[in-house]
Amino acid sequence: MKYKYLSDKFDIQAVSDLSLFLSHDSLLIIAKDSNGEVIGGESISEVDLQETLDSNDLLKSNPDTAKLWVHNDHFNLVPGVIFDHNQAATYLNFSSSLVQSEAHEVFSESLDSNNLHLVGAVDKHTADVFKKILPKISFGHAGSLALDYLFQKKTDYLGQEIFVIAEEGYVYLAAFSSQELKLFNRFGVDNTEDLLKYLFVAFEQLNFDRNYCKVNLIGDLSALNTNLVELQPYFKNLIPITPRANTTYHTGAERIQETQRLETYWTF
Repeated sequence: MKYKYLSDKFDIQAVSDLSLFLSHDSLLIIAKDSNGEVIGGESISEVDLQETLDSNDLLKSNPDTAKLWVHNDHFNLVPGVIFDHNQAATYLNFSSSLVQSEAHEVFSESLDSNNLHLVGAVDKHTADVFKKILPKISFGHAGSLALDYLFQKKTDYLGQEIFVIAEEGYVYLAAFSSQELKLFNRFGVDNTEDLLKYLFVAFEQLNFDRNYCKVNLIGDLSALNTNLVELQPYFKNLIPITPRANTTYHTGAERIQETQRLETYWTF
């Protein structure tokens, strides 16, 4: 299933940058002009990757820059004081299934004024498929964008705050205590029970109080087969929020925010 979101005066020749967000079976494409404003995008579900790369007009636009942000479980957080880029694959093996530099494209992003690095990976086959059509492409983990968004306002957080950031069938779950990150992970969620399970574990591990902790919901809950009505009885401060935005749009292209994806509001 494909949905296109083009600006009223869209011109394929004006595409200067592409941000691509790849999940297990979906691809979100955001196209920007040379001024960094979004001029178009496309949301593709149940994606046949090779067919999409061969036929998609935005991917054929020959942008000056492009970056593939992957949503997967190959990531780990490393404190800045001990981070060594040469050990990136080693860091990943502490929390992920075996990652080898020969079989994976390994990358990292600096966060929170270099206090933290997120190391991620994507398999070489997927990376090479994108490189064939976008030779200048770079790679990053989409969890970096989520964390960058969360870190920007951490000094405003209450003593206990949890953030649930939804994508199709998965969530990023982040927890802050006294404005410090205590938990960040990605989980598969198919229904209300799944989401509650991970939230309850986080509350128990961090000794959070359900009558006090603020639980922030970002994204489309229907993508998780749940809804606000089913979740509300369990938390006193359950707040659905529209993300702050640092992304600007040409008229018409802002309709891509109908997907409710954080990536359509926040640029890292």
